[in-house]
Amino acid sequence: MEKVTAGEMAGGAIVPNDGPATDYGGSLTLSVFMSCLVAASGGLIFGYDIGISGPVFKTKLLYLLALNSEL
Repeated sequence: MEKVTAGEMAGGAIVPNDGPATDYGGSLTLSVFMSCLVAASGGLIFGYDIGISGPVFKTKLLYLLALNSEL
């Protein structure tokens, strides 16, 4: 098996290898923190909706359909 170097790997031409990345000096500001907090909260609510609320509604709907089919 041949050893593959970084220059031969897929995508090697896209990402330049100029050494370590330089620090741009950015910091965690209030707007960055609030954006991350809102995005995380939205993800939690969406996950709760899909994982908890969705099956409960579907179970109730199937239960009501089963009651109607027995009549």
